[in-house]
Amino acid sequence: MTAYGRAVKNISGGRWVVELHSVNRKMLDLNLVMAKELLRFDLDVRKQIAELVFRGQVTARISYERDEAVSSVPLKALEDAKKNWEKIAKKLGYDAQKTVDLPFLLERMPREGSADLLENEKAHRALKEAVGAALRELVAMKVREGENLVKDLGMRLKHIEQLVKRVEKLAPMMKEGLARKLRENVQGLFPLTKESEERFFRELAFFAEKSDVTEELTRLHSHIEQFRHFIGSKEASVGRTFDFLAQEMHREMNTIASKAADSEVSQLSIEMRSECEKIREQVQNIE
Repeated sequence: MTAYGRAVKNISGGRWVVELHSVNRKMLDLNLVMAKELLRFDLDVRKQIAELVFRGQVTARISYERDEAVSSVPLKALEDAKKNWEKIAKKLGYDAQKTVDLPFLLERMPREGSADLLENEKAHRALKEAVGAALRELVAMKVREGENLVKDLGMRLKHIEQLVKRVEKLAPMMKEGLARKLRENVQGLFPLTKESEERFFRELAFFAEKSDVTEELTRLHSHIEQFRHFIGSKEASVGRTFDFLAQEMHREMNTIASKAADSEVSQLSIEMRSECEKIREQVQNIE
C-alpha cells in the first residue's frame, strides 16, 4: 500500500532524519538511500523495516545532520594547522599566504564528533529509534488505507456470494434444460429407437455429470468464508493468503463458465469473474 513516514531524532551534536515511502509491489523491495559513512547501518535498518513491512517497494532515506557548533573547528586547532601548512608551503616554494587560506584549512580539518560518530552506541540507538518512529507512522497510514480496502472487499465478496446463490438455484434447471435441448436436437436429426434412446440417455447422464457445478459452488462458498475469516483476523501478514484465495476463486468461476449450458448462468459467471478480478487487484495492496 502507498504510505509515508518521517521521523527526526535529536542527539548530542546533531540529529537523525529518516523518511520512508512505500508503493504497491507484490513482494518486498527495499531501497536504502544514505551517505557512504552510514553504510555500516544498512543491514540493521533493513532488518528493522522487514520486521514490520512485508510487501511493497519501500524507499528509506536516512541522513545525519550535524549541528553547526559541532561542525565548526576550534580556533586553536586552526591556528596550529595554519602554521604547519605554511611551513610545508614555504619548503615547497609556494606562496603560503595565498595557498593556506581558510577554505583550505577547513577542508582538511577533522570535524569534532565525526571521527567517533559511527562508533557511537548512542548514535546507533538513536537511529534505531528514528527508524522505529518513521515505521510506526508508515504502518499507521497503511492501516487507514487497509480499513478502506476491507470495506471494499467485503462488499465485493457479498456480491459474489449473491451471484453464487443465484447459480445454485439455476443449476438443477440447467441439467433439465440441457437434457431437453439435446433430445430435441437429436430427434430433429433422426428418430430415436428404443436401443438408440437408451444409449442416448446413458451419454446424456454422463454429459450432465460432467456439466454439474455443485463441487465448484461448494468450494466457492468455502473460499468466501475463508476470505472473511482472514479479513477479521489479527495476523500481521495476510496479503499473500488473499492473493491465493482470489486466484482459487477465479479458477472455480472459470470452471463454472466452461460448464455452463445456460445463458443466464453464463452471464452470472461473467459478473462473478469481473468482481473477482477487482478483488485480485485490490489484494495486491494488502500486506
